[in-house]
Amino acid sequence: MSKINMTVFFCDSITTEHSNYKRIDDIYKTNKYEYYRLARQSKEYDSVIIKDSHFLKEEYNKKLLGIVLYIQQTNDNLIIMKVLDMIKDSYSYTFNYFSKHKYSIDFDDFLKKIVKKHKGIENLTDDEINANFVILHMLSIWNEKNIETNGCFDSYINAINSRYLNDYRVNYNKISCDELIIVEDYYNNFKIKNRASILKYYNNKAVTNMIALSFDTENITTTMFDYIELTKKEIEELIYITMLFDNETNENNIIMLVYFRYMLKSFKEMKEHYFENNKETMFVDINIIQEQLNIANNIITTKDKEIEELKKELSIKDREIKKLKNELKDNKINKSELISLRNNFFDIELEEAKTIQYEIDYDSLSRKKIMVLGGHDTLQSKLKEYLLNSVFISVDNINFDTNLIHSIDKIIVFPNYLNHAIYYKLMNESRKLNKEVLHISNTNINLILKKISE
Repeated sequence: MSKINMTVFFCDSITTEHSNYKRIDDIYKTNKYEYYRLARQSKEYDSVIIKDSHFLKEEYNKKLLGIVLYIQQTNDNLIIMKVLDMIKDSYSYTFNYFSKHKYSIDFDDFLKKIVKKHKGIENLTDDEINANFVILHMLSIWNEKNIETNGCFDSYINAINSRYLNDYRVNYNKISCDELIIVEDYYNNFKIKNRASILKYYNNKAVTNMIALSFDTENITTTMFDYIELTKKEIEELIYITMLFDNETNENNIIMLVYFRYMLKSFKEMKEHYFENNKETMFVDINIIQEQLNIANNIITTKDKEIEELKKELSIKDREIKKLKNELKDNKINKSELISLRNNFFDIELEEAKTIQYEIDYDSLSRKKIMVLGGHDTLQSKLKEYLLNSVFISVDNINFDTNLIHSIDKIIVFPNYLNHAIYYKLMNESRKLNKEVLHISNTNINLILKKISE
């Protein structure tokens, strides 16, 4: 029961009454795109309950399906009242019975009363009974009324379940092995595979002439089936059908069924073509394309705005780059001035150092871990006499081991006599290790040692 969607049975019951078609159209035209969209997106759009009828009924089944799905989605009271009006007029007895029973619905009781109204069950077809059951069932579901489970209700549920699952039809795949052998044997000796072979091998011209003349009454010809080919399975199914009614297969009956199957296949093909190309389909396709265009235009508009914003940001970044370039130019000038001032200071310091002698703790100085970078070889040789625990890097030793800096207390640099590459290498590493770097430009040993000892 859980697999059954009762909506399709409701649509099928309402569209049984042709008088409802105009009412369905009146509702449908008010919002046909939305109704079609809801129906088309539903898996029930291609349900056998919706499709197993003539063109017109299938079309209105699908229209009503969209309307009912819209009601389920929106609870639109105006549309609900219009659908209820169709129920009242088409199934007035069922609607009145439902209205009088406020709390519970008994299908056994309903069947007895509707049979009595029609003066006997022979005056009601199975389809009419089931259609009234469906309306009563749907009204009960929508209004949440209790349904008493009994034999009548169970039989009804089994019937619609069988129809919904489409397992009540003749099924060639389920025939017995003995039947299959008979069908296969007959097929192997059956030369007729299409209309051309009927004309060539079938000798009973009376049957083919009757079929041709019946087509003449509608101003069409049997040549319309020339393009249709029946498969082996399709022909075997027709042979099997004749076996259900005759002890032996009858060639005349098979030929009649072949033409009938041609018409069924042609009819089905036309239906499929119609529903693939009807005006609602084209209308929806145009709307879908328009929606896609609108989305694309919105995306383009958004991207245009983003591009404008990026252009503004790029303009700001260009100004920042120009500003930084100017600052870099000024820094280079300042650096040049700083070096000039420093050298001037060192020159002054050197002149002062010529006349001053400092007292130095040579013992303490010899224990210091000093790195000496640069300076003339003669200067480094003099310093080595005092700095016994130190490391000396010559001016051209660009590949010196920077790991030596880790254990050093202080770094002495003679920038006036030093390779620039070595200098920058030392400065980068000393910054990382936060080591003190002392720049000395003069060559007075006494003054140098004084600075180191400070």
